[in-house]
Amino acid sequence: MTDPTLAGNCSANGDSTVSLSGQAPDTLAQLELIRQALVDSISGGSASTTCLDYWEQLVLQHGEGTKQRAASEQLPELATDFDEIRRLLDRRMPSSSFRRLTRIAAQMAGLVFLTLIKMGEPGHARSWIRTARIAADETGDPTTRSWVRGQEAYVHYYSGDCAMAIAVASEAQTIARNIPCAGVPLAAALQARAEARLGHLREAQSALNRAENHLGRLSTDTGAIASAFGYDEAQLRFHESNTYTHLRFSTAARSAQDRALTLYPQTDFLDRTLVRFDQAICLATEGDADAATAIALGELCSLNKIQRSGLIFARAWDVYKSLPNGYLANSPSVELHDLLMLTISKERGW
Repeated sequence: MTDPTLAGNCSANGDSTVSLSGQAPDTLAQLELIRQALVDSISGGSASTTCLDYWEQLVLQHGEGTKQRAASEQLPELATDFDEIRRLLDRRMPSSSFRRLTRIAAQMAGLVFLTLIKMGEPGHARSWIRTARIAADETGDPTTRSWVRGQEAYVHYYSGDCAMAIAVASEAQTIARNIPCAGVPLAAALQARAEARLGHLREAQSALNRAENHLGRLSTDTGAIASAFGYDEAQLRFHESNTYTHLRFSTAARSAQDRALTLYPQTDFLDRTLVRFDQAICLATEGDADAATAIALGELCSLNKIQRSGLIFARAWDVYKSLPNGYLANSPSVELHDLLMLTISKERGW
């Protein structure tokens, strides 16, 4: 693993600035070259089994980190480690080792994609999911291919192309329909949300049932874990909540929301916040704009500016847009609007 304090402080234009550690960029760059040469010498210029074991474990750690860390904080580490994997792929190695490393690359590219989606960068995310898809298909591993396509469906969903999201999610389910793996329930639940946004009640319910059934087939070894590479009941209840929120079935949504918030740890700030926003939208739909606004303001104010950017910010706007027009001039609504506008100005450096 490349130390980000070394790789991240090397100036791209070769100037003589000093890093936070007090070292000149030339010294840090030289140290990085020495480190790479040492790794090559130890491994004989190939990717050893020990090396691949290390990278597989590190990718799993990154997957777990997505449930607890802000996306913008995790992205630099992903970028640094992905560059190391790219360098490893240039080495000669047995075909079996190359397949393992390609699978690692597919997973890492998928994590970069997911991180960019959370940051509200769909354009860059599309490029990375294409890379993940190419690498996944190269491995021939159905579980990896299904997971990558399950992730890909998200960029279409959040871009408003529900038809494409449904098509890609369906493909993810077909690829691994007979294999217990996280990609299938992940994709089925995303399909349910997309169907609900289109008002397709029967199709949404059918997709939720598939997600529930496939989740029941998972164990901790096959994906029932709190990770970007897993799928657990907390995630299912969140996605069930979102499905019923779109369908305006507030009673069913509220039941799923309560269960999701019980299951999610406090450290999973992203999903917990999104569930709370579903609660707010349900309340606004039922006419309780005061309670809806209070939830939105409370959640946003509990997060720092990094945490409430990207996906959380976009969903907070959905809460604001769900408020009745006649309520928008009221003080709590104005406060919510001002907070959202302040977030925009800080992101753009105004």
